[in-house]
Amino acid sequence: MKLQAVDDMSDDDLLVQYVVNSYGGSHGFTIEEQAARRTMHQEILDRMGDHNRSETEKFFVDALAEVVRARKKYPPESGNPNLAALTEETGELAKALLEQSPGRIYDEAIQVACVAARIATEGDRTLDKYRKEQGL
Repeated sequence: MKLQAVDDMSDDDLLVQYVVNSYGGSHGFTIEEQAARRTMHQEILDRMGDHNRSETEKFFVDALAEVVRARKKYPPESGNPNLAALTEETGELAKALLEQSPGRIYDEAIQVACVAARIATEGDRTLDKYRKEQGL
């Protein structure tokens, strides 16, 4: 595996590598590759710093942190009704947009992003029977 030098990366590539290195796990990598990834991760953190993050980058980092927190509280194997949760969170975001502060809008948008990420990666086990009946 050849890692691109952090100094040669665009800001967008840097963010992707940050997320991959933070949440991508170590599956399929040799010990040497894992060490190289850890070194790259630290270089990325050094270059990014909180002061260099755009609002969008901050949002996605916050959303990823919420996914981690939510998975601890409601593990995937618990059969969390993710579609129902997404519907609820989307309604709360719509209400916040119409009636509440920008901070509350941000918090609700984080919740929507979190549940959307969980649906993308876990599905919704409460729908397994239905999906099977539909041939999906």
